[in-house]
Amino acid sequence: MSKRRRGYIYKRGETFWIKYMVEGRLFRQSLGTANRREAQAEADKILLPIQAGDAVATLATVKAKLETATTVAAQLADEADPPSPLP
Repeated sequence: MSKRRRGYIYKRGETFWIKYMVEGRLFRQSLGTANRREAQAEADKILLPIQAGDAVATLATVKAKLETATTVAAQLADEADPPSPLP
C-alpha cells in the first residue's frame, strides 16, 4: 500500500484538472473552472479527506507502536524486579 497521496492541478484547454494518486491508483478529475484560485479550492476539497485518511492511519500506527512498547516495558520491568519471597 502506497503512503503517497498527493495531487496537483493542471490546465487542459480552458479548464483546470486535478491529477492525484491514492494507494497506487491514478485519478484525474475536471475541476470545472478556468479560474486558478477556484480550481485550487476545489482541489483542496478533493484532497482533504484523502490526506486526513493518511493522518488517521499514521495515528493508528503510532498508537499500536506505543501499546507494544508499553507492554514490552512492563514485561522488562517485571523481569528486572522479581517479587520478593514471603518471610
